[in-house]
Amino acid sequence: MVRRKCVSSLVENTFAVCGEEFLRKNALYFSSEVHKNGSNKDRKITGKMAINCKLNNEEYLYEIEHNKNYQVINAGGDAWISNHIDIENYMDANQVIAHIEDYFKDHNGSCDVNYSK
Repeated sequence: MVRRKCVSSLVENTFAVCGEEFLRKNALYFSSEVHKNGSNKDRKITGKMAINCKLNNEEYLYEIEHNKNYQVINAGGDAWISNHIDIENYMDANQVIAHIEDYFKDHNGSCDVNYSK
């Protein structure tokens, strides 16, 4: 069975998503947080984190670009993650990654994290 993956992403003040499953309030919350915190945040990207998780024979990817203080600048990946894991409350890249890892661990899944500059 081929399952179409849907990707959501947060880029600057724009949130892009495909599919009907996505909850509109998440996009609005992320956009307002970026706008609200944007003036205090260093927008220069200094690193990237990619988390690849597996659960029930499915694979999910989520990527985060962050500044020198690990504040999320851009984030996105499989919409399934956004729809099932409460990541919109975290603006720190390390907290987002830890929350995703915890969810998959709690549901007998696994994750690999890659860091790059």
